[in-house]
Amino acid sequence: APAHPALAVLRELPGVADAALVEREGLPPLAYAAPDPGAAPGGVTPTGLRLALRSALAGDHPELVPEYVVLVDALPRTGTGEADPGRLPGDFPVRAGTRVRLTGTRARTVLAAFAELLGGHPGPDADFFVLGGHSLLAVQLAERLRERLRLPLTGLDIMEHRTPRALTGLLDARARERDAAVAAPGGPARPPADRGTVLVTGATGGVGAFVTRELAARGYAVRALVRAESAHLAAPGTEVVEGDLRATGGLREAAEGAVAVVHAACTFTDHDLDRAAMRALLDGWRRGPFVFVSSTDAYAAPGEAPSAYGRAKRDCERMLLEAGAAQAGER
Repeated sequence: APAHPALAVLRELPGVADAALVEREGLPPLAYAAPDPGAAPGGVTPTGLRLALRSALAGDHPELVPEYVVLVDALPRTGTGEADPGRLPGDFPVRAGTRVRLTGTRARTVLAAFAELLGGHPGPDADFFVLGGHSLLAVQLAERLRERLRLPLTGLDIMEHRTPRALTGLLDARARERDAAVAAPGGPARPPADRGTVLVTGATGGVGAFVTRELAARGYAVRALVRAESAHLAAPGTEVVEGDLRATGGLREAAEGAVAVVHAACTFTDHDLDRAAMRALLDGWRRGPFVFVSSTDAYAAPGEAPSAYGRAKRDCERMLLEAGAAQAGER
């Protein structure tokens, strides 16, 4: 196997005759160096070696820089001639400010997704925006991680938790929330409201969650369409329908029988799917108001064409207006 990058650098430094490295779970490694007997007294020091390692590694991979470099007269060896880590000194305190390395499947998934979308090999404290990220990439990153980890995540979450370390911490917290919700005994369901059922798509997002609470406070029953990984976030007492915008048949059925529809869900990136989802909801809509959460992107600046996202929003607005006119004509 290739040598650890820090060990490879250490072995090439002037005045170092031999070196070894011990990796530690979740912490920077420890390095050991045996000075060349011919080196000038005081010419090889732990501080000097660590500074050289930082200079070589800290730019791209600060997590690979050893926390300590320890000088030994000679490296202890096993019977086969390998360095024996069990006989090396290792009782060292963790330095103040040491950043613990990211470990575990969830952290590796976050780091891999960062690398796929932003390129290179981002470290655990690399900033999403410094790496070239922007709002659309944030949405794409959130979608990728949602699909792989089955946890709720939005583009806004990416922009507020901009490093793999911060994002992993957020996802860990949401995994604990999900597990606690699954383990908790279900409380009594809210009795059916007298004013009818309103379908809300995107019911756990910022807009959808607010609308859901307001509707419940005003005496409506709420049918909440949410992704499976976000179902535990739905407000207590709501009728949860697990699904996403790809399940057009389920969208149509969810809209049937509702006294109103509030459509807040959006992919942001798959505009054909957004239009197909709107068509399915309109096909199931039979009565009452239909509220579509659009965007100012549907109306570009004077002289400019709207973005693909804006065109999709504008198309959905047009579809709703046409469906409303058709319903009015049937009355």
